[in-house]
Amino acid sequence: MGRVFAMGGGMLRAVRAMHDEELVFNNREPNMKVRTMRGIAFAVALVMVGGAAMMAQAGPMTAKEQANLTFVLDWWRDVLQARHLDLAPKYQAENYIQHNINVPTGRAGFVQFFGRTGAPVNPIPDKLANPPVVQFAKGDFVVLVWEREGKDPADPSKTYKYNTYDMLRIENGKVQEHWDYAQKAKGGPTGGAFLVAASQCSWIIPLSTRTMSNQYAG
Repeated sequence: MGRVFAMGGGMLRAVRAMHDEELVFNNREPNMKVRTMRGIAFAVALVMVGGAAMMAQAGPMTAKEQANLTFVLDWWRDVLQARHLDLAPKYQAENYIQHNINVPTGRAGFVQFFGRTGAPVNPIPDKLANPPVVQFAKGDFVVLVWEREGKDPADPSKTYKYNTYDMLRIENGKVQEHWDYAQKAKGGPTGGAFLVAASQCSWIIPLSTRTMSNQYAG
């Protein structure tokens, strides 16, 4: 079960400011995909700053959304955790769009990149070793929020916990598109698709990040 974090006033102001700026960014009547992406972007930011309890009040997922979530979790377990890249065609579209700058876009690029991480795990585990602490689907989009642990750079003898997220879009029964937070790695391959590739409003993610960063800086 996902954790519930207290939301401080600064964080809440950041989310509100992000939402206000997003609403006035484009005053044209949004289509269904734009409305869905706006809701997802706001939901991701809300969860990442501690709004899991508020997300829980949004109502249950539809049967299709639950199926999309289960499909993505199965893909993550079979292909990423168990490293069965041979199963990628079962889950991913051939023209899969990858927005992480360090991973090639396309299913073939994905398979080539993650095929270097090790031999497949057999048998495939029944469950994810470390499931996401928050997981939900909205329309064609699935959001996973993970809890990670790393060494404290100020004191290597200590560790600290932090969160990362992945957002995926389902189309025609396959994982079509993926977003997460990533900066270009030194010496790493350059990949990723430009943010406006398949989604007509992927600008919401960097817009949200920029707004929140400005709030914290102020």
